[in-house]
Amino acid sequence: MAKPSDTLKQDELLRCSLRLLEDLTAAPGHRMTLDEAGAALGINPRQVSYVVDCVGSLSNLSTGTRSGVYIEHGDIVLVGDASLLAPRRLDLNESLALACVLDSLSVPEDVRARVQAALGPVDEIALDASPFAESGEHGDFLLPITEAIGYGIRCRISYRSQDDPVAVPRTVDPIRIERAGQHAYLIAWDIDKDGVRRYRLDRIAEVIHTDDSVERHAEEGLAVAESIRAHGSIATVRAQSAAELLLPGWAGLFDLHEVEGAVEASLSFTSDRWLFDQLLAASPRIELVGPSETKRAFAAYARDLLIP
Repeated sequence: MAKPSDTLKQDELLRCSLRLLEDLTAAPGHRMTLDEAGAALGINPRQVSYVVDCVGSLSNLSTGTRSGVYIEHGDIVLVGDASLLAPRRLDLNESLALACVLDSLSVPEDVRARVQAALGPVDEIALDASPFAESGEHGDFLLPITEAIGYGIRCRISYRSQDDPVAVPRTVDPIRIERAGQHAYLIAWDIDKDGVRRYRLDRIAEVIHTDDSVERHAEEGLAVAESIRAHGSIATVRAQSAAELLLPGWAGLFDLHEVEGAVEASLSFTSDRWLFDQLLAASPRIELVGPSETKRAFAAYARDLLIP
């Protein structure tokens, strides 16, 4: 129980919580020391810890998304995008690339202006957006996952991949959290498969901290695309333009090249069902070229969806 001098009134707690999230959003690496936070908020270390506990317990009631804020070795750390007080912005080079893609797709001018205004670099970013994620992209276990990453704890997770009817237990050494397309992923070393794997956060059904610490592995620095390529299969896809192939945001896409007036690319994937669902959801102008057995499986998959 905190001493009376260490308690914060409700309006003070709200002010400190918002200011802490604002400072963490702007801080390098979204990290600051307890002393820095105390000086910025004008409160003592015990009160700072109380504010961090309160912010870390916040969640979206409809999705279960939690604020990834915790204390690690005397630093306050914000992990993931759920509690950022400002929208993500593209840098100048990324903004130019976006303009080229919008140009090639003949996006209407009003839509183009809204997209560029929302994502393009600005001098000052308005803070009128909701500070918490409105979707369940981070699942229900962001806090224990970020704790495991921060403290180097081996975990047992239950995970349902796209091909699994139910969640399957996995033992993993968590490495980091990454975003790819519309989803967030835990990048981890799978102990049983002896390799780097990625797990979509909203498909993790349980996280249990073990008594073991993580081990360092030679492949831990492997990028998502390289990991998929190393452990998955490869399909060939074709479209009329590179922009059409890049639009879905597939992490495993590589080796884009022109072929007979079209553009082909290789696409790494670890699940047939994932590949088929992605192709069905993408533009009808994207064609699966090969391999032959994958095309036959895709045709059968599509037929089963149409014929009960």
